[in-house]
Amino acid sequence: MYKWEFERDARVVNIVATGPLVLDNHALLVKAALSCVGLSYAIEGALQEHLEAGRLVRVLDDWCAPFASFFLYYRARQMSSALHALIDFVRT
Repeated sequence: MYKWEFERDARVVNIVATGPLVLDNHALLVKAALSCVGLSYAIEGALQEHLEAGRLVRVLDDWCAPFASFFLYYRARQMSSALHALIDFVRT
């Protein structure tokens, strides 16, 4: 499971979120947050519309450092030509 990463005043805290619902689909994640199912850990830009409309609110804002960049994780031994093309595209 992906750890939720929080940082404040040079203190870093990693949390493994547990609960009855774990999602890896952005649309479902937004829908669950809008339905008050629980907390959602997402990139702010993906939720900006809902934040501006007041449908969602930020929590732990002082613990959320600016996001520097995206990362791509893959296994080089199993790289298809399509994945290689995607990596080249993303790098540029």
